[in-house]
Amino acid sequence: MSSLLKNRFGVPGLIAVGALVFAMIGGAYAANKDSGKASASAKAKKGPRGPRGPQGPAGPAGPAGPAGPKGANGANGADGAKGATGATGAKGSNGSAGAKGATGAAGAKGATGAAGPEGSPWTDGGTLPSGATETGTWVSQQWEEGTALASISYAIPLQEALKSNVVGKGQFDFLEKGEGETANCPGTAYEPKAAPGRGCIYTLEATGEAELALAYPSTTAGAFLYLTTSATGGQALGTWAVTAPCPNQGALEDELATLKAQLGDAEGELSNLESEVTEYENPANGHTQQEIDDKKAERDAKKAQVQSLEDEIPAKEAEVNAAKSC
Repeated sequence: MSSLLKNRFGVPGLIAVGALVFAMIGGAYAANKDSGKASASAKAKKGPRGPRGPQGPAGPAGPAGPAGPKGANGANGADGAKGATGATGAKGSNGSAGAKGATGAAGAKGATGAAGPEGSPWTDGGTLPSGATETGTWVSQQWEEGTALASISYAIPLQEALKSNVVGKGQFDFLEKGEGETANCPGTAYEPKAAPGRGCIYTLEATGEAELALAYPSTTAGAFLYLTTSATGGQALGTWAVTAPCPNQGALEDELATLKAQLGDAEGELSNLESEVTEYENPANGHTQQEIDDKKAERDAKKAQVQSLEDEIPAKEAEVNAAKSC
């Protein structure tokens, strides 16, 4: 019973109920004890109302009422301040390779590049460059009394064949055993060399005396050598060197050769004129003074031509020598 009351009214409510019960019991007891007095006094005159007593203590709280309906959502609050940047996360693993893309279209053809430098010492399939030298060996067997034949072949062809005629007037020089180190042939039989635009034939061994009579024919691929020997059935052997002429060297050498030929002709004509003047001055030949003076004038003009050529030739030789420096 007390548990039911306790659960219904709570502890404060239970105490209040107890107090009320005791008050009622006390009131009944007093009424029975004083019943006689009450009856007597009831007959007395009712007095005035006494003053109002003080307010009693607050009763216990009643049970909680049912929950009211949900209120409407309030307005959104203002945005808070931006938080600090978090630490960098760990690096993720590499993704798998994507599929191979399709081949792109071919690009436009590029422009042709500049020509590269010429190969050293020469271009394959070309000719011996200016100033370059090639060497080799030669040997001859006497095939006729007093005459022997040999040949030389160029591994690299010349751009233009050396002049082919009697040595001294062509572009070949023949050097007997022990000879060498000349202006045209600055080498030796063991180290053959040739100046630009020259062919040098060095002798290592020879039976008797051997001399180059003719280098003919001379081609861009080589030359044939005709030698004269003093021994019957003898032989000769040696080395050779050929150097390609420098640029413009051939043309300058031709000009020099022309000047020298002109000088030779002029000197011959001058010699004849000197003889004619002497003849004209001889009174026995009956030439007039005018004829003698005309002949002297012709001789003097030829002298002037000879002098002019003699002055021009050294300058041309200097040009040739300069052209050989390639």
